[in-house]
Amino acid sequence: MSTDDPRGVPAMNRLDGRLSTWPASFGAAPPLRLLAQARSTQDAARGWRGPTPLAVLAARQTAGRGRLGRRWADDQGLGVALTLVLSDVDVDARSLSLACGIAALDAIGCVLGRRMPPLGLRWPNDLMLVDASGRGVRKLGGVLIERSEGRVLAGIGINVHQQPTDFPPPLRDLATSLACLHAACSRPRLAGALARAVIDWSRRPREEIVERWKRHDALRGASTAFESGAARIEGVVERIEPLEFIELRTSGGLERVSAATAVRSEPRGR
Repeated sequence: MSTDDPRGVPAMNRLDGRLSTWPASFGAAPPLRLLAQARSTQDAARGWRGPTPLAVLAARQTAGRGRLGRRWADDQGLGVALTLVLSDVDVDARSLSLACGIAALDAIGCVLGRRMPPLGLRWPNDLMLVDASGRGVRKLGGVLIERSEGRVLAGIGINVHQQPTDFPPPLRDLATSLACLHAACSRPRLAGALARAVIDWSRRPREEIVERWKRHDALRGASTAFESGAARIEGVVERIEPLEFIELRTSGGLERVSAATAVRSEPRGR
């Protein structure tokens, strides 16, 4: 375990404890590189040449990113910003994003127990608060998978201590946190549970990962749109085979879009 200089880091939430206590809260495995502050845990993990798996955890992340180059920052140090460095010969990179989403649900459940809010997974990589119908209504976290010289970087961000006013105005109706859901917890403890769950799920058969993911599908039944190349399809999601296709009921009937090329967007008029 290594710990970067903690100077300049905001005061920790009382549930987190001092930075010096984080390794014990995280747990003995996997090996941990703890950063007081990082631009991005993905970038901090890039180029690692040592043994894998390795967990890179930042108490504060100032220039994190999500899928498609979207920003995922945690300037105030309120969420979990974690990257697992995995050997690409040990994981199925095609299903790893799904495995990380499942791992996030398992880790939150492990830490919160009966306090766990109703959560699901929105294709392809969002951790969502779900309503009574099981559809995603607010985003709690996300996954970013990247490759680097024979390694796979599995980045996961989870909102933990944020209050509504901590989100920028455009996100206040779209995002949530465990604190907003009255389920705040220790960030290093959650990160440790998450790291171990990712390692576990990353080694499971693809078929098991897909079937478990489908049990938590938070997009089925929702009105949405997908873009694939020059095509745009808008409708109600009828079925998702997460590594194969998304099937939508449109005004013209059932249509499918390839999971390999689809990019989800908001329906027009919203």
